[in-house]
Amino acid sequence: MRTGGYYGKIGGTYWTGPMGRAIQRDGGQAATLLGAYLLTNAHATMIGFYRIAIDTIAEETPLTVADVTDGFTVLQTHGFAGYDATAEVVWVIDMAADRLGLTPERPTLALGDRRVVMVNRLYGNLVENLWTEEFYTVYAQPLHLNRLRSCTHDPQQLGLPALNRKILNRINRKSTAAARRDVRKRQTTKEPDEPVPSYHQPMFGSFALYTLLAKDAITKAQLEDDDSLGNVTDHFKRLCTLRRLSYEGDLTTRAIAAALGDRRRR
Repeated sequence: MRTGGYYGKIGGTYWTGPMGRAIQRDGGQAATLLGAYLLTNAHATMIGFYRIAIDTIAEETPLTVADVTDGFTVLQTHGFAGYDATAEVVWVIDMAADRLGLTPERPTLALGDRRVVMVNRLYGNLVENLWTEEFYTVYAQPLHLNRLRSCTHDPQQLGLPALNRKILNRINRKSTAAARRDVRKRQTTKEPDEPVPSYHQPMFGSFALYTLLAKDAITKAQLEDDDSLGNVTDHFKRLCTLRRLSYEGDLTTRAIAAALGDRRRR
């Protein structure tokens, strides 16, 4: 049984560095454990950009689904990791640089490095998600990514829009001018998005995803000074429609109740 490996190690600065201390301060044990799990779990890859469901994290750790969702809020606030709840994809932003040994003295992989092929394969095989373009912006030159992938998600509809902006600001500071120019050039020649085929039917999401949508619906309702159950439900239905998710009565009712209960406890 695999009990560890190079890609599962945590540097000491995770616990004692400024970001680690901030995560501990604002998120306590739950967010700190979540961050450590994202760096070491068996689903992680060398680029720190991989698919994992919130339910899986809750099954493999002592954390509850609520702990995980709240933990991601803290990790996103501090720009440690971004999570696309719709695609169930996490990006631990600095993980590729750390695991692949990028440094100011050696900021890129050698073209002949065999890991370049694997990096491109991992990036190319990911499902469409919020972070595909941003990952390219950061790592196109250092990792010799051979193509830009785009995403049709609307970040404002994924919840936590302010936190996503914080991550993107951090990404912009890390990006090189050359990589940004390359992204702009490719984007200007990108073919228009194809319409979604009419045979695509609404899909069911996980309870964790519906809970995240319910929290987003509550926030939108509160902005209107009307957080009644009816208004929250109306916002929730619209969010489901935007994601082509089925509005399944029992599951969504439980998700809204869980989100409202969590909000009251705070």
